[in-house]
Amino acid sequence: MAPFHHAPILAQKQLPMIFDLDETLLQAFTLSSLDRRAEAIRRAHSEAVSESAERASGDEKTRADLPTDAAGKTVAGALGSFASSRGGADAARVARQRREEDMARLKHDRAMLAQYVAENCVIDNRGRKIAAAAESATTAPGEVTFRPVIRLPSPHCRGGQMIFTRIDPANKGTSMLVHVRPGWEEMYGYLAGLDRRADGERKTQNARCAAFVCTMSESQYAQEMWRLLDPRGALIAPKDLAHRVVSVKQGAELKTLEKAVGSWGIAKELCVVLDDRTAVWEPRARPHILAVAPFMPYATDTGPGLRGEAPGEAGVLGAARRMLEKTRMDLFMTYERFAKFHAKFPNAPFEPPAGSLTRRDADNSAVSESVRDTEPFFKTSRPQPPDVSETLPPLMNAHAKEAARAVAQMGGAARSAAGAGSRLNAMLGGIAAPRVAGAVKTLASASFVKNAGGEIRGAGEHEKRDPGIPPESGAGAGDDAREKAAAAAAA
Repeated sequence: MAPFHHAPILAQKQLPMIFDLDETLLQAFTLSSLDRRAEAIRRAHSEAVSESAERASGDEKTRADLPTDAAGKTVAGALGSFASSRGGADAARVARQRREEDMARLKHDRAMLAQYVAENCVIDNRGRKIAAAAESATTAPGEVTFRPVIRLPSPHCRGGQMIFTRIDPANKGTSMLVHVRPGWEEMYGYLAGLDRRADGERKTQNARCAAFVCTMSESQYAQEMWRLLDPRGALIAPKDLAHRVVSVKQGAELKTLEKAVGSWGIAKELCVVLDDRTAVWEPRARPHILAVAPFMPYATDTGPGLRGEAPGEAGVLGAARRMLEKTRMDLFMTYERFAKFHAKFPNAPFEPPAGSLTRRDADNSAVSESVRDTEPFFKTSRPQPPDVSETLPPLMNAHAKEAARAVAQMGGAARSAAGAGSRLNAMLGGIAAPRVAGAVKTLASASFVKNAGGEIRGAGEHEKRDPGIPPESGAGAGDDAREKAAAAAAA
């Protein structure tokens, strides 16, 4: 019997969770990165105007020819992904409207961030002056700093948060605006076990997950972002932040399960990864990824933007939470069957799952010849140990097929009732965003890397794809099935 099956994490029914930060749970900006995003929106508008002129002259470009700016790509079949079925002038009009909405939100938020930088306070939408409160943050073992923090409900999407913080309290240039994705509060409460109560009193807290963070962000930035998401320290205690928030060198290496949880002795088979990208992970980790559409408050013209963002069950993180609940239930039901069998037959040898060993491994093992020669290799009726890579991909595929079926059914009715160019039809037009080669992703994490002169760069630097990383079309749990579902929906 493999040693990890006795681990306390299984006995306590805690699901190991590895979180990405930027564009998955939040997106953060400094004043300079907001200015760069504003310039990108203006540039996209100018290019769209040029495209309209070319179309009018007969030199039409397809949507795939347009630049994606700084928006992240959406993994096919990711929760919360959309693909518009609009075309021609109607698509151009909608894109222009979204850019205008992006710019209005950006200007509003920039004014608030500028006020926070200057006065350590902001004026909210009700005209109230909200002053920053000092929040303690562990920066190193035994070292604590106090950062001026303002937490407000998002004025742009219900259930979201706007948080103002300063990474270095003495350096106003590190002031940041952080958009927290709607639905995080409910997911946090579920994973931390904050919803477990008895007779109006909270029970002894028992988190439903063991949380880790693996990101391509700079370490100090990543630890502060997680602290803002987990202010109670219910998922990761402040003393463990430096060890459980792992930063991978951007563009130089892939994220791996070993880097994320290796030093904690947790079996890789049990890990679930929540990320908006799959190609940044090692191939063996991709079946463990619960992919979501990127969260981009100022990029609704090139990505899903704020569409699909809502609190509770209705939003992207609500759908992810339901899938996590199902995965966790299946995982520990499998473990209970496995544990009961070995408790009943303590001397029974452990048999690896079907297909987990190569024939060379089998030839070098103590497996009997009769078992070794069976086909499919190592197929057994015994209860098998839990493995997320066997549990999560079918759930993702089922979600993609269900979404495609709903789109096909509702889309037909929408076209009949409102016409092929209707707004409703565009909302129902697909489940995967257009994929454009050479897309780049905005990362606020690059904000606090010092250059040779000691200057701290602003947030929102672009993370370009590493040429050595395979394209996303070959990555993720069940991408092929999701792409077929998306094609069926568009047909």
